[in-house]
Amino acid sequence: MKTLFFLSIFCITCILLAFSQCLDDKKSLLLGLRNSLRFSHSDSTKLVHWNHTNDCCNWDGVECDVFGHVISLQLDNETISGGIENSEYLFNLSYLKKLNLSYNSFNGIQIPEGISNLANLTHLNLSCAVPDFLADFSKLTTLSLAFCSLLGSFPERIFEIPSLQRLDLLDNPLLSGSFPMFLQKGSLRTIVLEHTNFSGPLPDSIGNLTMLSTLELSNCRFFGQLPPTVANLTELTDLDISDNNFTGSIPSSLFALPSLISLLLSDNEFHGQVRELSNLSSSILQILDVSSNNLEGPVPKFFFELEQLKSLSLSSNKFNGAVQMEMFKNPRFDYLDLSHNDLFVQSTDSDSSLPPLLNIGELRLASCKLQRFPNLPRQSRLSHLDLSSNQLKGEIPNWIWEIGNGSLRYLNLSNNLLHGFQKPYKFPSSMWVLDLHSNQILGELPNDIGLFLSMLLDLSANALTGGIPPCLPSNNSLLGVLNLGRNNLSGAIPQTPKPSR
Repeated sequence: MKTLFFLSIFCITCILLAFSQCLDDKKSLLLGLRNSLRFSHSDSTKLVHWNHTNDCCNWDGVECDVFGHVISLQLDNETISGGIENSEYLFNLSYLKKLNLSYNSFNGIQIPEGISNLANLTHLNLSCAVPDFLADFSKLTTLSLAFCSLLGSFPERIFEIPSLQRLDLLDNPLLSGSFPMFLQKGSLRTIVLEHTNFSGPLPDSIGNLTMLSTLELSNCRFFGQLPPTVANLTELTDLDISDNNFTGSIPSSLFALPSLISLLLSDNEFHGQVRELSNLSSSILQILDVSSNNLEGPVPKFFFELEQLKSLSLSSNKFNGAVQMEMFKNPRFDYLDLSHNDLFVQSTDSDSSLPPLLNIGELRLASCKLQRFPNLPRQSRLSHLDLSSNQLKGEIPNWIWEIGNGSLRYLNLSNNLLHGFQKPYKFPSSMWVLDLHSNQILGELPNDIGLFLSMLLDLSANALTGGIPPCLPSNNSLLGVLNLGRNNLSGAIPQTPKPSR
């Protein structure tokens, strides 16, 4: 009996495999489609190889079900420039579920209405204008139209497709639109409108999208206050609404969303204080950016208590009060920017000044009223350090060149009261940018100060004297910017010797 059972299964499998071979009428439709499209035969990697000889279910870009029906066409990057407008061959592939025509060269050709015959489509990725009839695809789960040079207004009805889970319109700067009133228990999980011309407020009904995990609206023209219903988005992991015109206060419920990993609110018009929160030990927030707003008051203490936080940017606001460097207890910090507020950042002389930040990669404390250098010698990964526009005096400590075992690439100490270099010192070979302008540095230029720099050296507005060392040739192709102005230097900038022939 068992033998008969397994034999039956084997026979059924063989039958299904036989049926999975391309049906003749489907092959004819695909070959007709190929012949109707305009594309570059020299650049094509899929269409150019379609022919009568092989099983069409094995052609590149084609997928069939077990019965030989074509269910997926992946024709992205095929240099298609036309011929799709009246392609009855495509429109008769009635079992088609996935159609990808992205990254071709349609150049403004309208999406043909015949595509509406493909009633079984669940995934559609196109590079054309956006017709209203796409909203009639009741089974559509994914619509990707990124980088398509789309024009006009995006149909609101598409947001209301009951099965739609992912909508990606990334980088279509001439595509306008606004959000509709979202229905209860919407299916959308991902909305990407970054770098489009979408505008308007974020509606209260956004809270109905309880399965939403990604909302990326940066570099658009949205405005108004964030609705309190954002507290309903408990599945949200990534929220990016930077570079818009949102106003009002930031709802404290945003910081408490249980699934949130990345919160980017920079370059808006948020104002007021950020309310203190407690009991955030379970937060998994890793990236927080509220820079370039009008936030004020003391820096909330809970920012320092987010145990998973790796990146914190508070720059260019109106935060005030004292901040002790010892408050940063999170060993996961990789990026910290407190620049350009009304903060008074305090640091001790002791070796324990920054013990928790052993893994920080970038530290920006410009315009923080610093009166002494933070103790940073033990920073093993620090590559970018900005302490500009502070009240630092005396000599530049020699340990600063040894940070990260010489891995420091960017150092900005401009607009301070520094007058020289503590000896002995050795400039790191990996440094790209050294900005010391607008200090009080005296004496001659060190002989090796520009030997390894590849991008910028700015020593302007100091009190330097003497000649210019040979490590700073005027025709050095590696050094992008050299500024020695407003000093008392003499002589010409040396030329790099031409190689002998």
